[in-house]
Amino acid sequence: MKKESNTTRTKRATTSAKLAGAKTSAAAAESAAAELAAAAAPKTPKTSKALKTTKSPKSPKSPKALAQVKRATIPTPVAMSASAKQIQRAQAALQQQTQVLATGARALLDEIEQTERDDAAMQHGVRLTPTKDVLASIQETPIMEQTLFEGLIFNVNRVDVRLPNGSVSQRDIVRHSGAVGIVALTDSGKICLVRQWRATLDRATLEIPAGKLEPGEDPLACAKRELKEETGMTAGNIAFLTTLAPSIGCSDELIHLYMATDLSCGDAHPDADEFVKAELIDLDTCINLVLDGRIEDAKTVVGALICDAISRRLPAQITNNQMNTI
Repeated sequence: MKKESNTTRTKRATTSAKLAGAKTSAAAAESAAAELAAAAAPKTPKTSKALKTTKSPKSPKSPKALAQVKRATIPTPVAMSASAKQIQRAQAALQQQTQVLATGARALLDEIEQTERDDAAMQHGVRLTPTKDVLASIQETPIMEQTLFEGLIFNVNRVDVRLPNGSVSQRDIVRHSGAVGIVALTDSGKICLVRQWRATLDRATLEIPAGKLEPGEDPLACAKRELKEETGMTAGNIAFLTTLAPSIGCSDELIHLYMATDLSCGDAHPDADEFVKAELIDLDTCINLVLDGRIEDAKTVVGALICDAISRRLPAQITNNQMNTI
C-alpha cells in the first residue's frame, strides 16, 4: 500500500475541518431561506363570529344589512412579512452559496489528490505542481458562478474569473458528475469492447465498457455495475489504473479507469435506452486500431495503451524478480 506523506495527512485533516464548516454554513443558509418562505406564506385569518354561528343568517332586507353581512363573512387580507422578490433573492443567494461551497470542497479534494500524485512523481524526479511563482503567473481566481443550462447528464455554468493581471474574464464550464471505464481483459489476452451508436458523431463507435457516476457513487462500485450491465461479465479481480480528464478545456468530467481480469460471463442488462453489442478483440488488434486512428474514443485509447504497457512490463518484472532470487 502506498505510504501517505505528512503533507497529504495534514491537507486531508484541513479538508475535513473545512468541509464540516461548509456544511454548517450551508445548513444555516438553508434554514434562513426556510424562515423567509414561512414568513411569506399567507397566514390563516381568524374566523369571525358571524362565520362561527351554526344558524343560517337571515336574508337581509336592505342594502345596508347586506353590506354588514359581507363585512362579517369576507376575511381581511393579512399583510405578508416577506415579499415574493425577497424569497427569490434568498433562494438565489442560497443556490449561489451552495455552488461556492461545492466548488471549494472540490478544490480541496483535488489539492489532496494532486499532492498524492506529486509524491509519486517525485520518486521519478518529476515535479508536477508548479512553484508558487509560476502558479501566481497563471492561476485564475473564480469570482462568481451561475448555471446557464441544466441537463439530464450535465449542467453548463458560466464562471467569472479574475486573471493573473487583475482583469476579469468568463469561462463556460460543463459540470459533470464523472464516469468510469473498464478495461476487461480475458485470460486468453482479448479485450472486451462494446459497439454502440453515438448521436454526437452520428455513427457507431467501438469503446471499452463505461458509464456515468451517480451523485456520491463509489467509482469502483460503478465500474463493477457497468461491466455487468453492458457485457454481462463479472470480474474476479478489478484494479484502479488511472484518472483522465477527456475534455479539460471545457468540462470538469473525470473518468476513472479500471482493469478487470478473471472474468466470468453472464447475461447483460443494459439500460432501457441503451443498445450496445459486446465484442472480444485481441489486444494487439485493438492497439493497431488505436494507432491507426480507427479507435478515437479517449478513454478507450488511454485504457488500451495502458493495458498494452502493463502487458509488456509484466514479463520484464517477472524476469528481474527471478534473476534477483538466483
